[in-house]
Amino acid sequence: MRPATQNLFTIAISVTLVCSAAVSVEAWPGLKKSQPAAKKTFQEAVDSSKEEHPTAELLQTDRSANLTYALPKGWQATKNPFYAHDLLVKKSTEEKGSLIIADRESKGSLEKTAKALEDELSKQCDSFKLESNEMTKLASGVNCARIIHTGKVDDIEIRQVNYVMPYLKGKVLLVTGTVKKTDLAGMTVFEEFASSIEVRKKGLL
Repeated sequence: MRPATQNLFTIAISVTLVCSAAVSVEAWPGLKKSQPAAKKTFQEAVDSSKEEHPTAELLQTDRSANLTYALPKGWQATKNPFYAHDLLVKKSTEEKGSLIIADRESKGSLEKTAKALEDELSKQCDSFKLESNEMTKLASGVNCARIIHTGKVDDIEIRQVNYVMPYLKGKVLLVTGTVKKTDLAGMTVFEEFASSIEVRKKGLL
């Protein structure tokens, strides 16, 4: 892993690629007992899920104070004094996962930023395999770029999704979710999480 720098995007990618310190073999009890996932595409899993409106108790204010989000059921959020945004981890002892929020300077379009991110991920993630890099509209109505890829961390096969979303002027919001490759339900959670984000301070890209 590359040394951490003050660039929040670099920090986010570095933390994500070790699954927020939650994807080592020791941190995946029950790994051998995991069952093969149903043969559904990511979009099919999203489309078949039932949307639930978050209760007030699940609404969280990010450490940056610039945005709010709905905390997924079965996940916990932590606030690190050395990191600008909340860090979320899945509480399950068998199906670990992480959700990382970061902001990144961007002078181009969402598509251009997503392409640059794809290139970086292909160099940093072992056994990188791109599944999709496309523009999409979230349930919230927000247009964003979504990158989905698979790879390996400590010999564990993972699937990761990155949402590149409009944020403050001159910046994009990067939401990165990582789970075990077979955890399609976790991928659906990421889509719902990204859709729940509301930026308090509006700004143009």
